[in-house]
Amino acid sequence: MCQARVGTVLGLQIHGEDPIRGLVAALRDSCMLLLLDNCEHVVDEVAGLALALLGGAKDVAILATSREPLRLAGESEYRLGPLRSPQASSKLTAAEAATFPVVQLFVERVAAIVEDFVLTDESAPLAVEVCRGLDGLPLAIEFAAPGVEVLGLEGLAARLNESLPLLGSRRRGRIGRHRTMRAVIDWSYDLLNPEEHTFLQGRSAYFLAAITVEAAAAVAMDSATAGIEVIDRLADLVAKSLVVADVSGIRPRFSAARNNPCLCD
Repeated sequence: MCQARVGTVLGLQIHGEDPIRGLVAALRDSCMLLLLDNCEHVVDEVAGLALALLGGAKDVAILATSREPLRLAGESEYRLGPLRSPQASSKLTAAEAATFPVVQLFVERVAAIVEDFVLTDESAPLAVEVCRGLDGLPLAIEFAAPGVEVLGLEGLAARLNESLPLLGSRRRGRIGRHRTMRAVIDWSYDLLNPEEHTFLQGRSAYFLAAITVEAAAAVAMDSATAGIEVIDRLADLVAKSLVVADVSGIRPRFSAARNNPCLCD
């Protein structure tokens, strides 16, 4: 139970048959920011706890990290996207490439392993290629960086198409779902319900390019699925960060998230 873990971390002794009520009572006069990390697998339980705390402990604020929002009134959602990358056709110098956060992270991680690694004008295009090939995902970049020690920058760039099964961490102490990119992807995918599995597996090819909600509904509908159900499922996948909504234009367009497991085999 997440309330028991919160109580333990805060050093509280929660007694009684209703631990949430006991936790609220213990924190009623407290002023704090409570961080609840990786909530997607217990999102309903966390939402219930957050609702009780926000209603009964007025000076407790909650920051929750999750693949989907808690869906509570007053919740402010901040989505973390990939790090900004250069354009694919960019021919940048080392100094120009190093102005992009994704290249900065990659160089930092490689230099921590390969002591004499320095980004040069000659190697900058390869570094950009690797960062773009990993879609600017910080965890993927962290996993890929040690490969430079064995493969070199050119070898790593050449193996990006087969990188997913290879990307992983040898560091001790990492939890299972953070050991490889495949484990990260499987973690999110396994949390979907059967209807979402079916929708995502059967229609994933259509999301390779950005499509409108009408097109998504048209390709996804079958005799057993009404249009409104398709839209609801699409909205759920957007909320769970497996489909990306681009609302920059007049009509929103939807495409598969870069870590969509159906597109990574």
